[in-house]
Amino acid sequence: MTSNLQGKNIEGIKGNEVGIIKEEKDIILSSRENQKCNGTKMLSRKVISQYFYMPITQAAKELNVGLTLLKKRCREVGIRRWPRRKLMSLQTLINNVQELQKEEGEESEIKLKEALIVLEKEKKMLEEMPDMQLEDNTKRLRQACFKANYKKRKLMTMMEESNSRERLGLGKPYGMENEEEEEIKYLLSTDSNSSTNFII
Repeated sequence: MTSNLQGKNIEGIKGNEVGIIKEEKDIILSSRENQKCNGTKMLSRKVISQYFYMPITQAAKELNVGLTLLKKRCREVGIRRWPRRKLMSLQTLINNVQELQKEEGEESEIKLKEALIVLEKEKKMLEEMPDMQLEDNTKRLRQACFKANYKKRKLMTMMEESNSRERLGLGKPYGMENEEEEEIKYLLSTDSNSSTNFII
């Protein structure tokens, strides 16, 4: 009989230990869930917006959260897509307009200043509302800058090729002299015209 009682006591002790272990696991799991909730609650839209200018993976590391958790929190606060590429594109456009402002004369300076003001406003709005679409004028201006930069690069390579041909004593290929001169004149005239047409 005593051995029977001892067996029940041992089972009771083991059962209590199992119960205690289950309770400890529940406490640990609930504290982890609370930490996750607190971590995501700390990720407000304002905090997240400070990291828009870096890639989302780097932002997740800086915020000390997982990428999936950051994306989930972004969706919860109304950010459908990470706006870095849009913001960087807008910043490049601002830089291009600033360079154009240095190159151009006084006549287009006023238009370029106005364009810079509009672009800066749009950039601030994009930081506040990352799902916002760029305005049509901004998209056209960006396209015109891409085109102007492409033409400048093409012109530079053409000039380098013609200089290297002249140094080698080969001269210009037959029929290329007039074509190059016409193309250069065209590129220069479109560059000066396109800067005034940027703001439509």
